[in-house]
Amino acid sequence: RGVQIANSTDVTLTGVTIAQTGDTSLYLSGTNTRIVVESSHIHSSLQGYGVYVGCYDATCWTSESRLSNNWIHSIGSEDAWSVYLAHGSQGIQLTDNVIYGSAGSGIYMGSTEFGDRNVFEGNAVWGLSGLGMYVQGAARIRNNIIFNIDGTGVYVRDPERGTYSDIIISFNTIAQTTGWA
Repeated sequence: RGVQIANSTDVTLTGVTIAQTGDTSLYLSGTNTRIVVESSHIHSSLQGYGVYVGCYDATCWTSESRLSNNWIHSIGSEDAWSVYLAHGSQGIQLTDNVIYGSAGSGIYMGSTEFGDRNVFEGNAVWGLSGLGMYVQGAARIRNNIIFNIDGTGVYVRDPERGTYSDIIISFNTIAQTTGWA
């Protein structure tokens, strides 16, 4: 991995470049609070994810955190996501990021497990071989541009965890997808 932050509070990464990793570039593992990643360049991972937040089974999570003004591209694995918020990730703000040119999908937002909604706002996402965004939990998705996607622009689905509510999708531009906008 490039950088791993585990079980931490009040950590800020600013202006960091994470490149040419063999696995996930930035991994926020364990339970974290108030992690800020801003103005960073995350690219060229051979396998794994660009940014992976939390634990896949919601046994840990990250809350009250922000990823903003980042440049994320060239994530190499077809099965990987540029940004993956695992079930339990809550109160995460993804704002003003540029995400493009990856072999996999863009953004995954799992169930917040009854926590604060996640926010995806003011981002540009394009040139992906999978989904632009996949939402399974409380989220506000506003003022984003998602285009040139080889699949669906925004896909919303009930994760069957009893937490499917509070999803707001408004004022986005979604164009040039091979599936549904």
